[in-house]
Amino acid sequence: MLQAKRAAIIGLGFIGGSLAWSLRRAGWEVRAYDRDPTCLQYARERKIIDGGYDSVAPAVAGAQLVCLAVPPADVLALGREAAPHLVPGCIVTDVASVKENIVAGMMELLPASAYYVGGHPMAGSEQGGIRAASPYLLVGAPYLLTPVPATCPQALDFMVELVKNLRAKPLVMSPAEHDYWVAGVSHLPYLVAVALCQLIARLGGDASWPANIAASGFRDTTRVASSDPLLWRDICLENRDQILPLLRSYRGIITELERVLEEGEEEGLSRYLAGGKNFRDALFEGGKADGVAGAGGSPAAGKDPDSWR
Repeated sequence: MLQAKRAAIIGLGFIGGSLAWSLRRAGWEVRAYDRDPTCLQYARERKIIDGGYDSVAPAVAGAQLVCLAVPPADVLALGREAAPHLVPGCIVTDVASVKENIVAGMMELLPASAYYVGGHPMAGSEQGGIRAASPYLLVGAPYLLTPVPATCPQALDFMVELVKNLRAKPLVMSPAEHDYWVAGVSHLPYLVAVALCQLIARLGGDASWPANIAASGFRDTTRVASSDPLLWRDICLENRDQILPLLRSYRGIITELERVLEEGEEEGLSRYLAGGKNFRDALFEGGKADGVAGAGGSPAAGKDPDSWR
């Protein structure tokens, strides 16, 4: 059984705050660093953390687990700052949505006495900040772990058990596999949502009509476009080698749809639409009644487990 000890969360945003809250509810002592003192104050007042610090060193001192819950562009810099202060045997992880370069960099910069396992909980939201955090965000959500051949097997086992204890679903894959698949199921959908918003914003006519007639279909399709654009800028640039081929393939699919519509092919259009429906129905089989899975693709994700009873 995994023994809860002391954890340090570096960055108290939406994911970092939710992870801190989840760990504390699981019996961990949780300390945190954030450059915004109001985040630390909010987290202390709501007992999300036990202690908050305005520098990295005291936050990670004595911690058996350190999680870098910051944007991808900041992970290596903060990992480097934390490295000299890690206790022997400490396990370091992160929550970044791009993995290859980060994993390679973290494996190089940490001391030999500490162990790193890349991580990425698939439980995001268009909301941001500590005030959007939830102790149930990870419940039922896929939690991707990205070891490399040099990863300590015991450290990976520790992270798998930790994820299970937080009632998320551990999935192990290589950093390259992670970046490939997440580009398709997360990064490209964000760009598509933004492009659709850009399209509607550029339509001619009365500018008040979109707000008056857009309903749940448009709202749900474009929800992620409300996410932090600076964070997504960094994600898209960091993973562009995987995103660009998918964008080109997506453009080809749109061209295919355009041709079918131009030629009025009833059977072709029916096959095209049915193919999309069948894939999505199979993907989220057993999800919510409306076919929309919860955060991370599970009907239970993000829910208070007490509500299951």
